[in-house]
Amino acid sequence: MSNNKDINVYVDGSAKIDTKQFGIGWVKADSKDRFKSQKSKRLSVHNACSTAAEVYAAQDALDHVRKNSHIIIHSDSMAVVEAINKDTFYDKIRHSTKNKPLRRAWQALKLAIQKHTDVRAEFTRENEHPFMQQAHDNAKSGSYLKFNENLCNNSGYNRKKQKPIDIDLDQSEEDLFEGHLEI
Repeated sequence: MSNNKDINVYVDGSAKIDTKQFGIGWVKADSKDRFKSQKSKRLSVHNACSTAAEVYAAQDALDHVRKNSHIIIHSDSMAVVEAINKDTFYDKIRHSTKNKPLRRAWQALKLAIQKHTDVRAEFTRENEHPFMQQAHDNAKSGSYLKFNENLCNNSGYNRKKQKPIDIDLDQSEEDLFEGHLEI
């Protein structure tokens, strides 16, 4: 593996079940674990669940890494780690047929992984690494952002093929130059 394409990404999802607010957050670092960028977003999906937030966090982070990279995803969700390491997406998608937001999250993560050369996952708790704690804080902040009704329709999922993830709290220079500015 070449060092310039080795990336560590720390991801987390946040769910405030009582208010049905979901956020995602991630921190991207290079192979030597030096900070590169971070995101905090509100999940604009009706009837989502906490697992969907975790899955969408990994998917969004992968979408913000250059294609064909070697990536290690650090997550505190065993479901995400298992799906990535054991390629259990078919089972996850099949078992979530009644939960459309979760099924779509698994499908989106599978597609995001296919854009890269090598994606592995490690289980990392938020108190085990400062970037994991930052990802957790970003996800929590994301859940407080304004919900964008324009990205959703009344049936609870988006038919316009727009990303189900909403507002960026923090844009990195790389994202601005690559045209990823989402407003």
